[in-house]
Amino acid sequence: MSAPDPPQRWQRAAALFDRVWDLEPSARVAVLQAECTGDPTLREDVERMLVVDAQAHAFDQGPPQDVLDDAVVDRQDDERDVGSRLGPWRLESLLGQGGMGTVYAARRDHDDTWQRVALKRLHRRWQGSLQAQRFLQERRILASLSHPHIPGLVDHGLADDGRPWFALELVEGQSLIRWADEHQLDLRARLDLLRQVCAAVQHAHEHFVVHRDLKPENILVDAEGHAKVLDFGVAKRTDDGAGATRTGVFIGFTPEYAAPEQVSGGDISAATDVYALGVILYQLLSGRLPYHVDQRDLHATAEAITGHAAARLDQAITTGTVEEVDARLRQRSTDLRAFKRFVKGDLSRIVQTALAKEPPRRYASVQAFSNDLERFLKGRTVSVGGDTVAYRARKFIGRNRWGVAMGAFAVFALGAGVAGILVQAGKARVSAARAETEAMRANEERARAESETRHARVSRDFLASLLAEASPENNRGAKTTVREVLDRSKERISTEFAGQPEMRVEMMTLIGKTYSDLSLYQDGMALLEEAAATADASRDIAPAIRARALAEHAFILLSQSRTKEAEAQAGKAVALFDHDPPDAGLIEALGTLGSSLYLQGKFEAALATQRSASDMTARTKGRDSDEYAESLLELSYFLDAAEKPEEAVQAARNALRILEQRHPSELEPAVSRALWALGNVLSSAGRDAEAIPLLRRAQVMVAKIYGTDTLKYMRSLQLLGRAELGAGELAAARRHLEQASRLLDERAPDHPISVVLQRYLGETMLRQGDARQATGVFQRVLGRLQRNTANGVNLGDSVTTLLARARLAEGDPAAARQLLEAQIPELRRSGSRQLALALVARSELARAEGDIALARKSITEAREFLPASSVPLARARLSLEEARVSDALGDASGRRAAANTALELLAATTVPSAPEFATAAALAR
Repeated sequence: MSAPDPPQRWQRAAALFDRVWDLEPSARVAVLQAECTGDPTLREDVERMLVVDAQAHAFDQGPPQDVLDDAVVDRQDDERDVGSRLGPWRLESLLGQGGMGTVYAARRDHDDTWQRVALKRLHRRWQGSLQAQRFLQERRILASLSHPHIPGLVDHGLADDGRPWFALELVEGQSLIRWADEHQLDLRARLDLLRQVCAAVQHAHEHFVVHRDLKPENILVDAEGHAKVLDFGVAKRTDDGAGATRTGVFIGFTPEYAAPEQVSGGDISAATDVYALGVILYQLLSGRLPYHVDQRDLHATAEAITGHAAARLDQAITTGTVEEVDARLRQRSTDLRAFKRFVKGDLSRIVQTALAKEPPRRYASVQAFSNDLERFLKGRTVSVGGDTVAYRARKFIGRNRWGVAMGAFAVFALGAGVAGILVQAGKARVSAARAETEAMRANEERARAESETRHARVSRDFLASLLAEASPENNRGAKTTVREVLDRSKERISTEFAGQPEMRVEMMTLIGKTYSDLSLYQDGMALLEEAAATADASRDIAPAIRARALAEHAFILLSQSRTKEAEAQAGKAVALFDHDPPDAGLIEALGTLGSSLYLQGKFEAALATQRSASDMTARTKGRDSDEYAESLLELSYFLDAAEKPEEAVQAARNALRILEQRHPSELEPAVSRALWALGNVLSSAGRDAEAIPLLRRAQVMVAKIYGTDTLKYMRSLQLLGRAELGAGELAAARRHLEQASRLLDERAPDHPISVVLQRYLGETMLRQGDARQATGVFQRVLGRLQRNTANGVNLGDSVTTLLARARLAEGDPAAARQLLEAQIPELRRSGSRQLALALVARSELARAEGDIALARKSITEAREFLPASSVPLARARLSLEEARVSDALGDASGRRAAANTALELLAATTVPSAPEFATAAALAR
């Protein structure tokens, strides 16, 4: 058995450590022997974890084993010591026991000064060990801090037995979440309360101290509502020269509030505490943790922390029973509608930024995090996301609602392409304010804001100038086409943004995508290739801009059947997006990645990718949104390819239902795509008669929306022709498939769908009796698949069988035999579902050559391998051939039975004019 990877090993060791650290020595040994059988290294790790922490310095040495056996004695001593004295302090009661020491409530006992403290004393088992140095470091850290929201160090000393102790201001209160809930704090008050915590943590950071174990239990709130941050026992000094913390071994943090770098072995920094504060804020607001945490399965917890996006706040609040949801809302003095309105937009972006997986994508300081919370509470613009000129204007109007006059704006557009440019220009990006502290980085923030304003202004001015050039006033009445506007913009990008790589990449991506949307693929490809190359070469460009350039390049690569390149580019885009809060960019990149996998025949991987995209869309946009419906449409195609027809039909039906409810118009592009998807999966399931009305409706819509000379219309024709083929409407199928083929040859001859379309066209010709033309079509398809073998091995199998049938129909049985003799053994080895249809073809060949015994053997074997779930037409073909073989054997009863079975199957699938009907009817007599 191979060794687990380091994160898995750490999770196993950490879980085992939690079980044994406070057991009796004999019990501990028994558990370690039972759990570590065959893995002595794991036992060594756990035993080492019992005496060390994760610091990359001298503390790693730890005490001898016999010191560990004193843990039980420590606990007994702690209880007996209540009532005794340490220096001037009398120990009144036991407050808690931690990994390093015991905390007592104590009062001053030697003079008239009445004072109570929380007194912490080192455990006996650590006495004289290097772990005692960590205890002393905690004391030194506390001595260096002085803040109203951090309990101050009051006293310290040594006990009679030499163990160190220190006394802190005693905080009598409740943990943060419990206090807020019991006092039914409203949402604004909860943000104010967290800002107190932020102030304390920022103070620690300014003194080079990272807490590393922030959680509600380490934050107490006193009777006056003052928060106090406790327990710096695992805090790390960032100025001690010790290097990065090794988080690959147990460190004592709490998994629920741990940052991804703490569980995956990354460096610890101020961003680690920012993340923990983000988790606490999420819990304060929603009453839930952002991830499911199972203390019995730390590996699953680590996967959730490092790889799963947090559910939206408005979804988290509604998780659980009706009673639980109502209780959470009462604790927050709000109702569901008000809660959703409060957390929507800015506050969600603040939380998502704090919870970003990658530290550089979080707030660069706790102060920056707190400042955004303050801005939000005051109705001002926040530093993360959406900070465009339009966004700032909306916030200004919100603060000055009664002082802003009503106005009207008139904007002209040259068509759908230019309108798309304007919409995207209005979404000019703003970099997150990641390097901010109130005192040290004010100038940097101001400079960044000015840069962002210039960025938005440059984008707006560039696009506005393009429109101005197109104005009839500037062209003496001549009309300017969208294509001409795009061509001018392409020429100007390289010169106007020569020294601004970020702006150049963003504009090239935008213009290139618009070319692609207008089916001008060659022009779009040139710009998107350049944008992707520039984004790849420069790490100074914002990751979101780089990711979008790579994602759009991947999408257009698919139109040229460059699926491996598309997969690589889409994969890089997903990696760049993956640490952001989930947004449309990540979801679109996942969709492109899924499509590239799908077109390479990697159906299970494609399905898993699209499931992730759909789940993410449901969390971020809601299950009644356009975006979720669109994700279901993509999912239906992948479910279809993975041979899950019922799930595929259900997904497409749900999508169509959502979109028709939201868009009752007959000219809605999203509805036409839903009709495509549902028609496609119904056709794949052999339910072509149900698919045809949907696809004919889609054809009319697409013609009106996009025109009849576009790839969109080609797609409608291709899907409709396939369904008509399955239903036996062969004349209509051939007409539509030939028209689609011509459009594809004109617009995108290398598009991967071309081979699929040609396969259906060839089968239509073959069923019409035009074997010669069908042979040519099938040969061309196989030639293309050989040049690009990744594009559909399953398609190649079916086309080979069809080619053999066409060769036989042409009167060339030798060619048919050569194809089938090479194919059938390979299909047996691979377990392909195509084997049954190839055996039916071999039966037809053997029967034509007079070898009835081989024909009978082939049809018997074919029935064994044809699944009952196969589409009715495939089963009808088998029954028809079985009837012919029975007829050749003189078995009239068998002939009629098989022919009647074929008639029943055909009646459920095809129109009476289908040629197979006449054959079956004749054999049934």
